[in-house]
Amino acid sequence: MGIVCLLGVFVALTSAGCGTAVSDGPNLTIHIVGNPLGNPDSFYKPRRITISIGTTVTWVDRDDSIHTVTPDTNYPGWSGGSGDLSTGQKYSHLFKRAGRYTYHCMVHPDMIGVVIVNR
Repeated sequence: MGIVCLLGVFVALTSAGCGTAVSDGPNLTIHIVGNPLGNPDSFYKPRRITISIGTTVTWVDRDDSIHTVTPDTNYPGWSGGSGDLSTGQKYSHLFKRAGRYTYHCMVHPDMIGVVIVNR
């Protein structure tokens, strides 16, 4: 019974960063949080979002480590990313084009995220 309970806690904690958020509004916030189990160290919560054109996404570092929000490629309309974010710092981007945008943390390569922008 103890192993089953621990497994349930592990699944709940590790899947917390894997959620999907959908927004039709003008703003959406993604939190950068630490993983209490330590592997991966941190994650974007939610990791995958679906938004409409004209939505501003804001990433907030809620972890005690430095992180970045870095597009995987120089997408038309989104290149460069955040630079280093310390605890409490924010980075925002207004998505003006439909598409699938993948991103990661330069400090923690296992941290990945996806923004899907619908027309």
